[in-house]
Order: sequence, then structure tokens, then C-alpha cells
Amino acid sequence: MFADFEYYKNTYKGNQIANADEYVYLGNEASRYIEKYTNIVDDDTMACECAIIEYLQASKKQGRITSENIPNFYSASYTANDEATRMTEINAILRLYLGKKYSAVGIVNVIN
Repeated sequence: MFADFEYYKNTYKGNQIANADEYVYLGNEASRYIEKYTNIVDDDTMACECAIIEYLQASKKQGRITSENIPNFYSASYTANDEATRMTEINAILRLYLGKKYSAVGIVNVIN
């Protein structure tokens, strides 16, 4: 992960994630998207991770999930159409936060 829960609350000023456990769970998924482009920890990657975490949590609440399991925390499955939408929206977050640094990498092409 790029940012911890304290960064999320105090620097990013996030308020959608209520506890550190949920943040860590979603952060592990969010960091995988970023790691396709960089492992550098800086303000851009930490903010990007926070934005993706909030997106992942919001998409869960909006009913885009078709099944759910709660072994250690939770897991989710998405329908095919929702998965395409989800990736498009995550791409937009990646471009917003990392595009100026990593546009040559081809964020849009690598994720799709």
C-alpha cells in the first residue's frame, strides 16, 4: 500500500472510510492498480490510492456487486458490464492523479 489510514484521514482529508481495517482491505486492491505503473511512494500515488479506495467502497454501496463473501473482511464479484464500467472509472482516477507523470506508459491501454 502507498498510504496508511492516518494519511487518508489527516492529509487526504477522507471521511468515507470509517475504520482502518476497511481501509487496509480496500487499499490492498487499490494499490494493485497503481503498481502496474509505479512503486514510488509520493503524494500523487498516495492520493491516487485514497481516491481509488473511496471509489471501490462507493461502487460496493451502489449495488454493482452481484455477490459478496465475508471471510476475513469481504470479497465481491461484478457483472461483466459493471466490470467494464468499473475499469473505465478506475482508469480515469489513474489518469487524474498519475497521468502527468506516467502518461508515456499508457495508463489507458495497460489497464484495459
